[in-house]
Amino acid sequence: MRKYIYHDVHFHGAIERVRCRTTNPQGEPREKYANDYLLCFSDFLPLSGDCWAVCTMGGQRAPEETARLLKEAAEGAGLPFRIFAATGTEDRALGALTPLVEQMKRYPQVFVFSENPARGNLHYQVAPGETHCYEAVNDYLYTYIPYLFA
Repeated sequence: MRKYIYHDVHFHGAIERVRCRTTNPQGEPREKYANDYLLCFSDFLPLSGDCWAVCTMGGQRAPEETARLLKEAAEGAGLPFRIFAATGTEDRALGALTPLVEQMKRYPQVFVFSENPARGNLHYQVAPGETHCYEAVNDYLYTYIPYLFA
């Protein structure tokens, strides 16, 4: 499982280790691992962050390419998955996560968006007034954790 652990000078949390970046520690492109994520995980919780597989802040800088890469990874794996994404209206990640989710909605054959977490496989919560902080993450987890175990 070592190939799934990525080091980044800015992020060290468990969620960040499975987030896409441009290269792994050996300098290899990470896009080739995109399908592997779906072999190990079926539920994803991008909380106050987007996918960096195409470039840093891919949801803001390259949302179309990033959404297409995620679509191709999902299609290639052919396995069920769910994405529970969340951020706040005052969170600096809003400008990256929102464009990515909007682009992902353009692939309804892969990403079935629903505001109801019990339906579909793509969910996005934007919490009023929340910032980029742990208290906000606690609220997002409070909302989504029941659906992870349903």
